[in-house]
Amino acid sequence: MSDAFLRQWRLLQLIPRAPARIDVSAIESQLRDAGHEMTRRTVQRDLELLAGLFPLRSEQVGVRIDWSWGAHAPAFDLPPMDGAMALALVILRQVGAGLLPPVVEDTLRPQFERADEVLKRHRRRGLRNWAEAVRVVPRELPLLPPIVNVAAVRIVYQALLEGRRVSMRYARRTDGATREGNYTVSPLGLVARGPVMYVVGTVAPYKDVRQFALHRVRAATITDLPVKRPKDFDLDRYIREGEFQYPVGGLIRLELAVSGWVATHLGETPLSADQNIEERSGGEKRVRATVLDSQQLLWWLSSMGEDVRVIGPKSLRERLTRSLRAALEGYEREGERG
Repeated sequence: MSDAFLRQWRLLQLIPRAPARIDVSAIESQLRDAGHEMTRRTVQRDLELLAGLFPLRSEQVGVRIDWSWGAHAPAFDLPPMDGAMALALVILRQVGAGLLPPVVEDTLRPQFERADEVLKRHRRRGLRNWAEAVRVVPRELPLLPPIVNVAAVRIVYQALLEGRRVSMRYARRTDGATREGNYTVSPLGLVARGPVMYVVGTVAPYKDVRQFALHRVRAATITDLPVKRPKDFDLDRYIREGEFQYPVGGLIRLELAVSGWVATHLGETPLSADQNIEERSGGEKRVRATVLDSQQLLWWLSSMGEDVRVIGPKSLRERLTRSLRAALEGYEREGERG
């Protein structure tokens, strides 16, 4: 296989999809790192040749020329996408509907479109039938994903991938109000929680890990500073310890009095590995489990209404009682206003 072919193939792989761009000098440097010997003029000729064959575009930026794939250029693969891969992508689109942030859907759209083309041409009816038969229904009340600043979010993603800090104009919620401020964040990871995407990171000079909802990022600029990563940080442990449940305390031994259907439901999907369910007289059942004391727990208990009563701990029962009483008083005031 000729060096020219390998060089041009590698060159195509180096060019990002718009709006990201790469200049000729960066392409030349990376090709040399990959072992290709050529001149700057050779790279320019390759780009001009390939632009006549593929949907590449160039843009003059000052004295340099940047290159990118067209934003809506179709995806192509070597080896070509087969039916099983096409089906997997169609299922991913179904599963991710309402969960994938718009910027991720935008990135995957050429692959989704390619998968549709493959399945349309596929002669095995089974694959087409599978794609038509797969649907995903949310368990909770379905919410539309928030609107994001796509350009700013792309910069946050780039900073995470390159291990660099990002300067963000961020709208922080405080006591029900929104206040914008500037933060230089060391991004450590991305977490999807329902339709909302969060970047997890630290803000100098503080060491505590914080969460930033991507739809509240108003603007972003990538910096030349490397990410300052806490030595003991682990994203899986951070999630496992309940930081996205909004903890208000530590682990507690929860005891509930539940109706029959709730006991059946929790028997199928337990609250914890050590959960146990005990039969009581009168058809009532007791559920005991070790869980994190959190706002998410309180929201779940509130949603269960009369089918669940908190027996212990007392502090949780009292907090839930105050919350339900405040809700009841609000409804009563609405009733009085007619």
